[in-house]
Amino acid sequence: MAPAQVQQLIMKELRAAGDELSLNDLVARVRLLAPSGRNEIKAAVVPLLYRRHVTLTPSGKFRIGS
Repeated sequence: MAPAQVQQLIMKELRAAGDELSLNDLVARVRLLAPSGRNEIKAAVVPLLYRRHVTLTPSGKFRIGS
C-alpha cells in the first residue's frame, strides 16, 4: 500500500479514537483496514510527526496535532 494511503488511514484512526493511541493500538487498527506491516505503518507516521499533523505525547502515545 502506498505511504500516502497508510497516512490517511492513520489520521482516520486517530480521529476515530478521539484520544491518544499507543503505537501498538495504532498498528492494530490500521491493519484491520489495510494489509500493512508494522514497519510500513511506522514509516508512514514519521512524516506526519514531522509536519505536526500527529504529535507524540509525553507518555509515548500518538494524537492528532494541534
